[in-house]
Amino acid sequence: MVDLRFTRSAIRSLRRFAKGDPKSAAALRAAIDRLAADPALDVARLQGREGFRLRVGGYRAIFTRDGDTITVVDVGLRGGICRR
Repeated sequence: MVDLRFTRSAIRSLRRFAKGDPKSAAALRAAIDRLAADPALDVARLQGREGFRLRVGGYRAIFTRDGDTITVVDVGLRGGICRR
């Protein structure tokens, strides 16, 4: 199992989703927790910037890996999150 960390912007985004769509926010959080246990989930390397994305329905979690540490950088809707 790896160490899981969140940036402030990722925490803010998760809290905002939890207020608006708690079911999707819970699914996203569960997928991020599963990522820490099994880093071979539905992830893809980002093009044009560093990092990876985790796909969960219409949401994406952007994260980086550094050895045994996964840092969730941002979370958002699939439309624009990967382009930020």
